[in-house]
Amino acid sequence: MSNPQKLAAAKNGNSGDNQTARAIAALENTPLGSLNGASLASSYEGMVSDIATKTSTASANAEAASVVVETLQAQREVLSGVSLDEEAINLMRYQRAFQGAARVVTVVDELMNTMLAMVR
Repeated sequence: MSNPQKLAAAKNGNSGDNQTARAIAALENTPLGSLNGASLASSYEGMVSDIATKTSTASANAEAASVVVETLQAQREVLSGVSLDEEAINLMRYQRAFQGAARVVTVVDELMNTMLAMVR
């Protein structure tokens, strides 16, 4: 910037010539063979658009996978999870069964003692 002589903007070397600078600026919209006939601007826009589309797709896929994982975890909990209400009901059922079995054993013991007392 301090020495404009070093800036090669002129095609013929004259200080008022800006043909080279204009040619460089025109490259933005000039179709190029190395880009399959696309310009630098359209090629750049295409790359940005492609990346944005892929990013959006990846984000949507990640969100969908997260929902699937949450759904599967919920289903697993339903199938294998412990319900405190069901466990309390089962515990009471087993307690009643134990009390009934204990009562049967007590009655059998009393009957055996009564029968043995009669035999003596």
